[in-house]
Amino acid sequence: MKTRKPQKKAKKPMPSNKSRTSGATIARKGKSLANLETISAPSNETAFREVLALIEGARARALQAVNTELIDLYWRVGEEINRRIAADGWGKSTISSLASYVRQEQPNLRGFSSQNLWRMRQLFDAYARQTKLSALLRELSWTCNLLILGRCRGVINEGMS
Repeated sequence: MKTRKPQKKAKKPMPSNKSRTSGATIARKGKSLANLETISAPSNETAFREVLALIEGARARALQAVNTELIDLYWRVGEEINRRIAADGWGKSTISSLASYVRQEQPNLRGFSSQNLWRMRQLFDAYARQTKLSALLRELSWTCNLLILGRCRGVINEGMS
């Protein structure tokens, strides 16, 4: 006895609810193509650009706020590490243990390796006595701050006291 192979049903193409003409055209369910509602981009382009500018401005301000908060966090972590080094004698092994602890407690958290923790301490140590500079460093990204620290190690502490 022969067994029949099941026939595959041919997939029907999905009807498109969008049609492109001069602008974007949106078809409503149950309406014929003659009754389509059209959004005309050229006649509203100025208004659309204004809304887009609002979105982009808010996005830029949000990114700047996040950056400022991160730099402030790194400053406070560096300050705490600096205080613990002076008061409790923290050293390389303690900072490595702290990095491991952070990684264990918050596995998805990035940026708190032993090396980065030392950099946070370096950031605090370099700018702690420079009130004008310490306020400005929050306007720069972490990467920019690291580049400045790497190139100006002695200059920040010696020339600006």
